[in-house]
Parts: sequence; C-alpha cells; structure tokens
Amino acid sequence: MKDTVDRLGVFGIGNIIMGDDGIGVELLRAISSIDFGPNVDLVEFGVGGMSLLYSIEKYSSVLIVDAVEFGRESAFRRAFSPEEVKEIDLKRPESLHQCDHLQVLELAKRMGKEFHEVRIFGIQPHKVGFDKPLSNELKGHFDDMVAELEMLIKEMGDRL
Repeated sequence: MKDTVDRLGVFGIGNIIMGDDGIGVELLRAISSIDFGPNVDLVEFGVGGMSLLYSIEKYSSVLIVDAVEFGRESAFRRAFSPEEVKEIDLKRPESLHQCDHLQVLELAKRMGKEFHEVRIFGIQPHKVGFDKPLSNELKGHFDDMVAELEMLIKEMGDRL
C-alpha cells in the first residue's frame, strides 16, 4: 500500500435497518452538507468488513464513526485510537464492526500502510436489532453527537 497526499477519510459505518447500529451512517448523513475542505472525504460505508481495507488505503488519516459496545449508558460516546482499545475495556459487541475495523487497520499496517492518525468515534447503542429508526435514547443526543463529530473532523483536518 503506497502512501498518498494528506487526506482524511471519515467513514460512517453501520446497518441502518438494525436500529442504533446505523448511528455511524446517520451521523455522516447529518454532516454531509458541511464543507470540511478539499482534503476531507465523508464516506458512507454501511457494514464495512474487509472491503474497508481498500477504501482506507488512499488516506493518510482515518476517522471511523460507528456504534461501539462500551458497556455504558446509551449515547455515551468517545473518540479513541486503536491503541487505546485495551484501556477502554470494550465489552463483547452486539455488532462486530469494531472488531472488523481493528483487524482491517492492523492488516493495513502489516501491508505497509502508515497512517498519520487513526481515530474511532464510538457511540454506545441502546438497541441493536431489526428496528429501522434510531432509538429515542440516541435521538435525544443526536445534535450533540453531530457537534462533537464536526469538531473532531475539523481538529483532525487541521493536523493533516
């Protein structure tokens, strides 16, 4: 994997027909009209998986937005690096996205990809299952999540 110019790829991950599992995609849709500059791409990615490997290779920095099972209250959120996973003590996820992400990022490194920065913006889901809309618990915090995500993207973009 060859390194490229300084670009930030923001990936919204999740399955929108699985309730709160779709939070990453929904947040990305909410900020899609914001111009973060020419070096920031917003990528709606759905459920991810190993195909994420080929999508991240053109970016020097990556931000993954997804539901993460922290074992905390609904709508708890945190931005963290892959290296911080052990100290966060993630619980067994109802959705296995975050495990896939970490494996994909590790595989990219093994293939020679060097990232300037990698962050995961994780949101504690309330309910994951066949239930199309987001839960009221996440909807009640949605505007705050959008504001936090915007700030995180701008901060990461400034560090390119």
